[in-house]
Order: sequence, then structure tokens, then C-alpha cells
Amino acid sequence: MSQTTIEEEDKKQGTVTIMEKLGYMSIEDAAAFLGLSKLTLLNMRCDGTGPKSYKHGKKIIYKQSDLIAWFETSLIKRVKR
Repeated sequence: MSQTTIEEEDKKQGTVTIMEKLGYMSIEDAAAFLGLSKLTLLNMRCDGTGPKSYKHGKKIIYKQSDLIAWFETSLIKRVKR
């Protein structure tokens, strides 16, 4: 059984992984959380403009608190005229 299949099966069964308990998510989940495509998030990671990311084995993962912090700092403040 492949890793993806195991993760999909866990989600179907409602199993919470240690990664989820600690607030980490896959690149797919992080992209959805931010309203971005996976490709956009990958490109931002490569050029250094995206949120902080981590490697866990071959997987790229993100911590939810880092995603929120990055999102808040990337907002453009509207200036009153």
C-alpha cells in the first residue's frame, strides 16, 4: 500500500496523525488552506517568497501557525487618503 493510499485511508476513517496533532500539514492541504494552487506554493517555496516549509523525509510540510503568520505579513495594508 502506498503512502498516499494510507493517508487517504486515515482521512476516511477520521484518524488524526501525529503530524496533524502538532499542527503540520501537507503541501496540498497548505495550498488549500491559503487558497493557492500546489504549483503556486511550490514556486513560492523555490523563489523564497512563500511561507516557511520543512522537509520530513521526502515530504514538504508546513506548520499552520507559520502559514497564518506568513499570510498576515503578506497582506497589503490599505492607506487612507
